[in-house]
Amino acid sequence: MIGGKVDFVDGVRMAVLSQTPPGRMRDRGGHPCVGGHFIILFCAAAAASCAGDRIRPTHTEPRHATALPSPDASLAPTPLPDHTAAPAAQKPICTEDGWCWQHPLPQGNQLGALWGTGPTEVFAAGVAGTILHYDGRGWTRHPTKTVQTVAALWGTSSKDVFAVGRDGLVLHYDGSNWSLQPSGSHEYLEEIWGSGPADVFAIGHNGTILHYDGQKWLPQAAPSNDDIWHIFGFGPRDVYAASSSSIIHYDGVAWTTQNAPVVKRIVGFWGKSGKDVFAAGMDGQILHYDGNLWQSTQTVAALEAVWATDSAVFAVSRQGDVLLFERGAWRVLHRSGGDLSTIWASGPDAIFAVGGVGRISHYNGREWTTTAGNLSHDLHVVFGTSSMNVLVGASMIPNTVMRFDGHSWRPEPDFECHEILGMWGLAADSIFATCGDGSGGVYHYNGSVWNRQTDGENLVAVWGTSSRDIFAVGATIRHFDGERWTTQSRDGPFRGVWGSGPRDVFASTQAGAVLHYDGLRWRIMSRLSDLPLSGVAGSGPNDVFVVGAAGRVFHYDGHSWAAQISATDLTLHAVSALGPRDVYAVGEDGVILHYDGSAWSRETSGTDHQLYSVWATKNDIFVVGSLGTILHKGRRLDP
Repeated sequence: MIGGKVDFVDGVRMAVLSQTPPGRMRDRGGHPCVGGHFIILFCAAAAASCAGDRIRPTHTEPRHATALPSPDASLAPTPLPDHTAAPAAQKPICTEDGWCWQHPLPQGNQLGALWGTGPTEVFAAGVAGTILHYDGRGWTRHPTKTVQTVAALWGTSSKDVFAVGRDGLVLHYDGSNWSLQPSGSHEYLEEIWGSGPADVFAIGHNGTILHYDGQKWLPQAAPSNDDIWHIFGFGPRDVYAASSSSIIHYDGVAWTTQNAPVVKRIVGFWGKSGKDVFAAGMDGQILHYDGNLWQSTQTVAALEAVWATDSAVFAVSRQGDVLLFERGAWRVLHRSGGDLSTIWASGPDAIFAVGGVGRISHYNGREWTTTAGNLSHDLHVVFGTSSMNVLVGASMIPNTVMRFDGHSWRPEPDFECHEILGMWGLAADSIFATCGDGSGGVYHYNGSVWNRQTDGENLVAVWGTSSRDIFAVGATIRHFDGERWTTQSRDGPFRGVWGSGPRDVFASTQAGAVLHYDGLRWRIMSRLSDLPLSGVAGSGPNDVFVVGAAGRVFHYDGHSWAAQISATDLTLHAVSALGPRDVYAVGEDGVILHYDGSAWSRETSGTDHQLYSVWATKNDIFVVGSLGTILHKGRRLDP
């Protein structure tokens, strides 16, 4: 921690800012602030989290901000960049299995922890085991061998960094690799702090306190089983922590409860010595400890997170603004245009702030840049006619189709549907899309504009053999013969449709059945599952796959359906087959599976976002999902 403490509890973030000279500021009643210090407490609604995990920032060992001078001239406001576009030089974050973020850039996982040693040595962490490293030129991904949420970072140097998080997660970085350390706990570890490499504390739920002596992690007895949210100290014999009901102190021998005024919940610590400690409460109450007695005062501000260096105090607001504290007020330095959850700085020429959907704002002493995406809504379908003409369909926004031309994604204008769920076509100037919003129906793209062909029921998937032989499914199966749409089956609701020809079409149902069309009528082939089925695809009439809930995968060999072991129990939403030995399936929690003709294996996607659709060619695979996620894998297969 540098001059301030930042965290959030149950969706609320709080922090305490550093001191200013005595007598400068007074509380609402006109009384001087406690101890002659000006303290700001902030609370703000937390940003949306992935997979229900709380992400809270943590900071380095104490460095104490003094009276704030006038800010350096380099901090003067600069023209605000377009916050919807990532810097052109930023390379996408890729996994070891070759899955690269294409939107947003450099990656789209929520970030909530920052720690660093200087402007060219910064670590950021978040959900899905995400740990990123900045070297002064760009961000790269560090493999972590975990998909658990990383909630906090702390270290003594760039070759001695700790990360803690969900399910007792403890990771250590030695300058080359992150390794798992056995913590002996399965509790959610909220925060980490230490006085040195052989004196590190990690705290968490149900009274969890762990201590690292340089060799191993051992539990310490807490005064109660209350969740512990925050920790801060001045040395191995002077450590403070806040539980859900009290302040506790460690003297090098034992943790004891301190006699402090009742606070709704302690949400942050700051101080310069054991005789000058501050604790901030969720309701705006401030406690000050002089080494003998805790006393209470009140102050409130509306910020999201703060960070103090030796010469300045920075903050981020709920509006995504980066602020500088100057002469008792906040001045906007940068508007990121979106959610920011925490901030870290090594000085006025190196400021970093991170937040939801992978947003990173950075000031290098000359200009601000913000990485972000063009859209953050869920993408339900991806389809293309070539690698230079790929389309995705989003939900709950106008202009819901985005087109990739091989270089960038751009919105398709004049598209009325607010929830595109299916897409299919044979050429760039003839694409059909199914609409799942209240108006329902099918749209057709003729190369220049999208036109509604039919309305009525919501439709979730579409497939065809030509512009005069189209099948769209939803509550029913509807067929287009080039002139009009007719209803062919009411045995739904249906979730997917695919075929090898006009007389060989398959449809999956919410009730776990597969229907087949032989050119004359639809009949139920088999009830494969008591759980819903979703995507269906194949490479020919004797090679068809259908996927569904609980990781169910079934294969049809031209004679019968058989269950396959899928390597996951997560729901699978979609499947794409390039051949009998090259099939991809995607689903919840970022699952991507590949089938090589013998077995299914899981690939590292690098995210825990929901993945709803996959489209593949011989050389390119695109996957889309929640929060604007677009992943791409480029490859070349042997003939």
